[in-house]
Amino acid sequence: EEDYWRHYIDPRYLQIVSQCGLGLVLRVSALGIKHVAVQRRLIRCAIAQIRGDLRSVELQHVDAVLELSKSEEGHDRVLIPGVDALRSFGVLLLTKPGELNADPRNYCVDIIPNTRLDLPFGSGCIEFRLLNSDHTNCVNFKDERTGHLIPVVRDIKESQFLKELADFDFEALTSPTSAARLQVRNWRPGDEMVRPGHHKPEKIKSLFQEYRVLLWKRRHWPVGIVNDEVFWARSFGGASPFVAKPDTRTVATLCYWPGEDA
Repeated sequence: EEDYWRHYIDPRYLQIVSQCGLGLVLRVSALGIKHVAVQRRLIRCAIAQIRGDLRSVELQHVDAVLELSKSEEGHDRVLIPGVDALRSFGVLLLTKPGELNADPRNYCVDIIPNTRLDLPFGSGCIEFRLLNSDHTNCVNFKDERTGHLIPVVRDIKESQFLKELADFDFEALTSPTSAARLQVRNWRPGDEMVRPGHHKPEKIKSLFQEYRVLLWKRRHWPVGIVNDEVFWARSFGGASPFVAKPDTRTVATLCYWPGEDA
């Protein structure tokens, strides 16, 4: 019987369970369509992979993890021997206890124009581009006849991996009256921004909910700040006061590449 179950479970386990830097993740929708006996076997396999064994793991522990998978809304969590199980929306994470808080939360990196920076804790890479050596903008240049911004074709290989781009009014970011200091840091409670087309600032925490950002991805979520005011946030783009307009004289482009688990 165990041979039968192993041959049945192994390929299905590989289909719905994947490795990440924190542990194992699986989609609860893919798990929920299985028979409960198969669900339990799949969860047992995942627990064994995290712990290295199944000693002291009983049916009640497996069912406690499965209970998390009955919803794809909000967040829920349970601790069983040797495993921390956390569901955020429709994704279930299994990790070792304490792993989620193993890295320090806070980081802050000064932006150096035209220099690609690796962000701490695998949060990705960022580059704030100004001018090429021929004094044209790295991403756009202005047609003097029309005043419109013309895109410059990037290296094809690079664009395949590029995740996000945002164009900014460099003069608005570096106003002489503000003694501007451009930095990238992790999101912090209370951070807010006014997105283009919106009239009021929105809490980034609220945007996390709206865009269903997983809980464990938020901890090191990068935001760009100028004198502690958010001018950019990953996935949410640039803040309205700083984004480039058709008549912007100096355009700066922020490029972001995600980390492996970002």
